[in-house]
Amino acid sequence: MRYARKILNRIGIEFSFRLRWAKTAFFPVKITIEPNNDCNFKCPQCQLPYSNKKPVHMSLHSLKEVIGQFPNLSHIVLQGLGEPLLNNDLVGMLRFGEGLGIHMEFTTNGSLLDKKTAVELAKLRNTTILFSLDGASSETFEKMRPGSNFGKIVDNVAYLSALRSAGVAPGLEARVLVTRHNAFEIPEIVVLAKRLGLDSVHLQVGLSDWGRGKAFKCVDSIKVDQEAHSVKVALEEGRKVARSCGIGIHVYYNGYANRKRCNWPWSSTFIASNGDVVPCCVIADATVVKLGNLFETSFEDIWNSQAYQALRRKIAYGDVPAYCKRCYR
Repeated sequence: MRYARKILNRIGIEFSFRLRWAKTAFFPVKITIEPNNDCNFKCPQCQLPYSNKKPVHMSLHSLKEVIGQFPNLSHIVLQGLGEPLLNNDLVGMLRFGEGLGIHMEFTTNGSLLDKKTAVELAKLRNTTILFSLDGASSETFEKMRPGSNFGKIVDNVAYLSALRSAGVAPGLEARVLVTRHNAFEIPEIVVLAKRLGLDSVHLQVGLSDWGRGKAFKCVDSIKVDQEAHSVKVALEEGRKVARSCGIGIHVYYNGYANRKRCNWPWSSTFIASNGDVVPCCVIADATVVKLGNLFETSFEDIWNSQAYQALRRKIAYGDVPAYCKRCYR
């Protein structure tokens, strides 16, 4: 019965999106929850260095309170502005989600993955861990991740990978933000991911300004032209290498349009570490747009509030808000 209810809810979400309903009775089945909003790095391609937010770590108790407001969840991404491994409750959060039959996921820079934590993570069975593997050499990686130690991070990832039970669980993947600094290393990054025992490589081509126009100068200085010949060649070479060495590869591009609308306002949501509700994980900051707070108002009321309905109407009929335009062609 529970499984059938989830399937019907998924179908309802799709109908709500296609029919452009401003008000919907169907709750998200996949959400993003920010465990903390601080990080040990200040990477130029991240919005955190431009934020003056006070660090907030969500507790396991608060996570349970959040999850309790979503009756049909099947997938939770524990991610936000910060490095998840800074939250001491992270492993407990992952275990709790798995205990509810929810697939869990988070992305880490890998620098804080000590052996004790690796042993605990290796026990997970319904979790995917993505490593920000933005280079195949110390020079490139440490340029993308200032203050990092490429060799140490590679060793950390390799240690966790070796602990996996028969190489099945937890899922281990590489996430690569393609920029001018590392596009030429894509084939080598794929080879490195295979050597580390990872399951696949995710290449994100295109940068967002996170709804902050003032960040354009930063992202525009390092973003690649998706149509550039050199970028296309690097991506194709990466695909060839992946096929030859037997590792999965996925390429993602920015580019919504009126005929290819963003479905986040109907299908998902982002919960900040302090409970603020933000439309999506790309914005991920309530100072840009805030639709409510889960610790002050129920998600049911927020989900069909006037603010959320207004956002759905705008997205549905092509009146895209300024903070969403960077994701549209």
